[in-house]
Amino acid sequence: MAYEGMEFKEWIGEYPVHPVASLFPMIDDESLNALAEDIKKNGQREPIIVAYLDEAMIDEPVVIDGRNRHAACKLADIDPEFKFVMSLNDRELSAQVIADWIISHNLHRRHLTTSQKAMVGQGYLAYLKEEAKKRQDAGRVNSHASRRGELASAKSREPNVRESRSDVRAAKIVGVGEKSIRDADFVVQNDPELAQQVRDSKVTVSAAAKRIREALNPKPELTPLQKAEREMSKFLKNDEEVIRLGLEIALEYLGEECPWRK
Repeated sequence: MAYEGMEFKEWIGEYPVHPVASLFPMIDDESLNALAEDIKKNGQREPIIVAYLDEAMIDEPVVIDGRNRHAACKLADIDPEFKFVMSLNDRELSAQVIADWIISHNLHRRHLTTSQKAMVGQGYLAYLKEEAKKRQDAGRVNSHASRRGELASAKSREPNVRESRSDVRAAKIVGVGEKSIRDADFVVQNDPELAQQVRDSKVTVSAAAKRIREALNPKPELTPLQKAEREMSKFLKNDEEVIRLGLEIALEYLGEECPWRK
């Protein structure tokens, strides 16, 4: 089965939703209600797209687009329309083609924050890593193939090392910096609940990563003297007149006489 090993989080009727499609947050209730009303009035303008990888169409079909339309149809009490495809943009379907199409198709019509894009990129990164692992496992199974042929083929198509890195690819396809992808991955690995808050646009990915790092590596508590030195260093950055005035106020508050006023 072409989709063997995939973990599905959502289902639309009998069809599982592609894991990469599930990376995108659903539209809010107000937008969903508006979409449902539009479908009631004008019908379902676009079908829910289901992809097959095999020409015989016997493999497990997977939904690659239309989660919000399906939810709106359900809300409007209308039977949804489906479209089954064997190619995307005249390209034969493969795991990579489908994943890239889902990302590109959604980013062009969704208004996601940079942090939300980073979380999508992180999920895409995890997907790429899982696909790479599956290819490695398949390579072990086919270990009886000609080693000489494999080496020659690999050498002829050797990519730029940096460009081939999964995090670089993920950052490029969602349009954010590599640091945002790394921050998102760090948040997901260390605090899934906080990661969900980033997906819900309640906190930025950089703020979430900073919060976790500070919790994992708390700064030592400053002594009273260290705190005083820190505040004094800030104060001494002012010009001479401000410093003099500040010292006079402090000495007066302490009941001490200013030495330069004697």
